[in-house]
Amino acid sequence: MEGVEVSREGFCQREMHAMCAFCLGMILVPITMGVVFWNENDEVINYATAAQITDATVLNGCLPSMSDNGKLVYASCNVHAPDLAGNLPPQLSPFLKSYTGASISWYTELYQWSESSSTQTKKNNHGGTTKVTTYSCSRGWTSSSGEGNFRCPQASSSPNAGHGFPSGFSRSSSIQAPEYSVTLHPPTSVMVGNKSFGAALGEGIGLDQNLAQQLPYEDLSGRLQDGPGGGQYDANGGSLAANMLTLSGSYLTTSRSPRIGDVRINMNGRSSTHASVAAQQGGACSGSAACLGPYPSQKFGWFGKHTKALEQLYGVIYTPAEFLKQWESDIAQKAMIIRFITFLVMVLAFEMIIQPLSVAADLLRVFNYCTCCLGSLLDDIAQCCIHTAAFFAALFLWFITFGLAWVVARPLYGICILIVNIAIAAVVIHFGRQWSAKRKAAREPFLQSQQAERGVAVAPAPMQFAQPQPQQSAAERISGFVHSHAPAEISQQFDQYAHTGQPAQQQPSPYQQPPPYQQPVQPIAHAVAQPVQMMQMNVTCPAGVGPGGLVSIQTPSGQMVNVTVPANVSPNQMFTVQVPS
Repeated sequence: MEGVEVSREGFCQREMHAMCAFCLGMILVPITMGVVFWNENDEVINYATAAQITDATVLNGCLPSMSDNGKLVYASCNVHAPDLAGNLPPQLSPFLKSYTGASISWYTELYQWSESSSTQTKKNNHGGTTKVTTYSCSRGWTSSSGEGNFRCPQASSSPNAGHGFPSGFSRSSSIQAPEYSVTLHPPTSVMVGNKSFGAALGEGIGLDQNLAQQLPYEDLSGRLQDGPGGGQYDANGGSLAANMLTLSGSYLTTSRSPRIGDVRINMNGRSSTHASVAAQQGGACSGSAACLGPYPSQKFGWFGKHTKALEQLYGVIYTPAEFLKQWESDIAQKAMIIRFITFLVMVLAFEMIIQPLSVAADLLRVFNYCTCCLGSLLDDIAQCCIHTAAFFAALFLWFITFGLAWVVARPLYGICILIVNIAIAAVVIHFGRQWSAKRKAAREPFLQSQQAERGVAVAPAPMQFAQPQPQQSAAERISGFVHSHAPAEISQQFDQYAHTGQPAQQQPSPYQQPPPYQQPVQPIAHAVAQPVQMMQMNVTCPAGVGPGGLVSIQTPSGQMVNVTVPANVSPNQMFTVQVPS
């Protein structure tokens, strides 16, 4: 059965909540950056701590020597531990007759109603939201009692009321072996040099509490036995006795068919038959020939850093090299997990920061009042852009922080990471500028053609301006016009006339009759009488035409003119000419 709750939130209320999220995100960003710095520095310290294993004194056969007291030692041998089963509470002791290890722990779960909810949010066209929350209840095992008022129909009257954990029984606790009672012992016979020594040579090497609690964790369900049975547990939170419990799978439970208020208990322990240990050796303690504890921190690196206190244990037989490899693997795994978590938190922080902008973008849905769905489409596009930008901003800041952290922790690696980040940014900027320039160049001919059709003179492109030309006289402008428009014979006659002041004498050709328009002075004199307005125009030399060749072009006014290719201009190269405007 399910219950439904509908709530509405206006734009202003959403914006206020978004501003609170913004403030929280601004606080979360520097905290996350600090955790990144701490994690990278802690990884370096952990690696330096583990590297000390290579200098440890190896205790062959776990036989300590008084000369090694105060030194970092490495031992790998059998483990002896006391029997802790007799210290269990009376409700549990009948089910576990014996257990030798460093600790026994248990926790209790309660069978009761629990409530879950799912929310669907729908945006409206004026920046607000409508939330539909669906509540559902189910029965199951939980580690905490819930006696509140539920909103699902079947739990509206607080069905968990009066059904709590049993009285007079600690629902979560542990029993630990006394310090140094967990010991490392040599095998039955150990060869030291040419002599054989038995296990009775010493009483073993005692482990302090921190080392003992590093023994492997195990589920004790396979060691449990059936209890006395015959009792009936009051599911209203009464007292619990051993005869009320029964073994069901991995748990001790008050009923194989649970009711509301029934309990079940899970038991775990720490134990191993073998162990490999690196720690500082101390003198005799608590009946042991020697004891192991933390090796003091040591100074290392360029910046005067210190290692952590060293005492590490694995519940298997390792050589020193295998021990170091496993430890370094654990260090790397832990650092990687923290990196991943900090990245997710950084993304979450930026999502909080952009919340005010995201809520404001929902106002685009107001266009839905005058269009079919344009407002929703614009809002979806805006949200996609905003959240994508937030993700990449978080990614960039996280990598920058990661690189700076490496600069502090490992300068060489850190500088390399920063160079890679800068190179990536430079490449992105470079290709962005190239793309913008190509796009502008592709649009330039279209813009020039549009301006030419409107009769507007096209200005040269910014990167194609010619060098400033000296001011031309009227005669020079006329000479340029004649050379551009008149035939070659008339151009030659004009040049002679301009230099001598006399018209050139024409020699009749035996192959051609003199043309009737042999007098070119008359139209030229007419051109002199009316000044011509000139303008500069950029021309691209076509393929197959070299210096001195003629190129026919169309001016912005639509007039076709011939221009001469200047010297030192190759095909496909641009040059500037004077043409009538």
